[in-house]
Amino acid sequence: MFLIVTYDLKSQRDRTPLFHAIESFGPSSHFMASAWLLRTEKSPAELADALRAHMAPPDSIFVAKLSGEGAAWLPQRASEWIAKQQQLARKRKITTAAELRASAHSHPVHQFRDVPLKQATE
Repeated sequence: MFLIVTYDLKSQRDRTPLFHAIESFGPSSHFMASAWLLRTEKSPAELADALRAHMAPPDSIFVAKLSGEGAAWLPQRASEWIAKQQQLARKRKITTAAELRASAHSHPVHQFRDVPLKQATE
């Protein structure tokens, strides 16, 4: 399943453990300052609960499943990441966490439904 993880980190904690935790759940793309796309077997609630250990009380997090239509104005690298994952999804269904991690190393991108994306000019 594909999830979007967004957060507002108000505490002064080191963010590295949070970022490593997100990456540990499957192929991911940190495409905006406070947003990640993630392909994982975890539910939004499971992921949010696991990530809370790396946050402090003033911080907040939002995790949601991506499905259906969407629209975006994204940097080129994020759009390419999504397109590559769409190709991978068409080629074969990846179902296990081990396969997700292996895929992340050989294809550092994620799968999404075919949604036309506007390209940001950089």
